[in-house]
Amino acid sequence: MTHRDKFGRLTFGRKWVRHDDSEAATLRLPITLPLKIRRSDDSFSVEDATGRSVSFIQFDDEPSRRAQTRRFSQDEAREIAQMIARLLTDVDAEAGASTSRTIPLENLSAENDE
Repeated sequence: MTHRDKFGRLTFGRKWVRHDDSEAATLRLPITLPLKIRRSDDSFSVEDATGRSVSFIQFDDEPSRRAQTRRFSQDEAREIAQMIARLLTDVDAEAGASTSRTIPLENLSAENDE
């Protein structure tokens, strides 16, 4: 059985059907506050209270290598890690909860930024 996609190309098998996102179950990945920033040899990581890494920001202080690998300087990477931790903590503060609350990632959207 053949179908045509939106570009007119032939596809074989089952026709692709778009699913409505509102029907899908929301993904809940909790982050437990407080957040910590840890520095390793070439990166900063933002970790939650359970020790799970939320993000990694890699840096390189040698300018020629930094240009080739497109990494941040150490100061830029530290500032980015602080901004990530601050934004995730601010989302929890807007909800009016304590600092040890677990927040789902679905509450983190551009709409929450002000």
